[in-house]
Order: sequence, then structure tokens, then C-alpha cells
Amino acid sequence: DDFTPPVNPPKEIDDPDDKKPDDWVDTAKIDDPEASKPDDWDEDAPMMIEDPKAEKPESWLDDAPLQVPDPEAEPPDDWDEEEDGEWEAPIVDNPDCKEFGCGEWKAPQIRNPDYKGKWTAPKVDNPEYKGEWKPKQIANPGYFSDEQPHAMAP
Repeated sequence: DDFTPPVNPPKEIDDPDDKKPDDWVDTAKIDDPEASKPDDWDEDAPMMIEDPKAEKPESWLDDAPLQVPDPEAEPPDDWDEEEDGEWEAPIVDNPDCKEFGCGEWKAPQIRNPDYKGKWTAPKVDNPEYKGEWKPKQIANPGYFSDEQPHAMAP
């Protein structure tokens, strides 16, 4: 019993010729046949909606760019416009956007209180349920018992 697979095979095995009957019902729970979707159940309602209480801040900058040239950047000391071309400052996130907000304003999303998702019937016990089917057990033709498996010949 300590080894997998065991040294000694099982005394009984599943009958390979035993087949599950066609009328065997092994589904324990079924949809309640008497259940129906409530009239007020809207399966098409979105899970998230725009917050109706949200308002665009007065300081919001609609037309400000999201990124701007770094105002604190300076060209390197060895920059030569004739050799290197016109110097351009690196692009950084617009600091005004962090402070006030920039671009198109959108209301934040909140969970829709009317969202219920897809309706499914509650599950009930299946009156025709017979249990999990298992094949009958037969004597194992390859069974043997080795009482001293440690004494195997090499």
C-alpha cells in the first residue's frame, strides 16, 4: 500500500466488458423546470456605467497637451547646432495635467446597481438521478500476492 503503482496488483478490477446503460442518469442536479426569468431581469444591462453624480472639475484643461517638452531641460554644453542640428528638449508628461487634469474628460465608471448578469435557473435535485455509475468488479486474472517484495531477484 506504500507504493504507486503497488507491488501487488488489486484482487478485483473494473469489468472491461461492463458498459454504462444508455438510460443511466448520473446528473445529480438539473435546472428547475418550473423556474422562469423574472420580468424585471435585464440581461443586457451593462456591469459598469458612468457615475451620474460625477462632474467635470472647473479647472480641467480640455485643450492642453498630455505631453510637453521638458521646461527644465537644457542642451548639453558640447551641443553644436551646426554639427548636431537644432536641440529639442525631451518630452515629459504635462505637469499641469497632474495638477488639474487634461484632455477629454470622462466620468468615472461605477458598478451598475441594475446589473444582474445572465439569468440562470436555480438547480434542483434530479428525481431520475441514480448515482455515479461504476463498472462491476471482477476477479483480476493477473492477480498475485508477493508477501516478500523486498526479496526480488535483480
